[in-house]
Amino acid sequence: MVGNPLTETPAQNIDVAGVTVLGYDECQTVLTHPDDFSSSIYEHIMGPVMGRTLLEKEGASTTQAGPLCRRCFRAKLLERWRTELVEVVVHELIDRFAPRGRADLVREFTLRSRCR
Repeated sequence: MVGNPLTETPAQNIDVAGVTVLGYDECQTVLTHPDDFSSSIYEHIMGPVMGRTLLEKEGASTTQAGPLCRRCFRAKLLERWRTELVEVVVHELIDRFAPRGRADLVREFTLRSRCR
């Protein structure tokens, strides 16, 4: 691996700085030291697009959500969602702007796909 696997990321258009973690050991450090690392940055990054998500959970609330999440993310169910939901919505949205040959992907794709 090249460079430092735990790198500070300066704030860009938000009031919160973050870290980028590239290695397994570094991920373990971040996930097991909630006093030093917080997932609150997701409120600023994903919040405007997706609202509050599980990525923002910390501490005991993470372990409480575990059993619920494991049931939702079984491989068989994810495959069904991919083919019956995600692909259908993605193709429908792309078909709307594809004939123009260009698009504002945030406005015409990202923001619309979360509401479908």
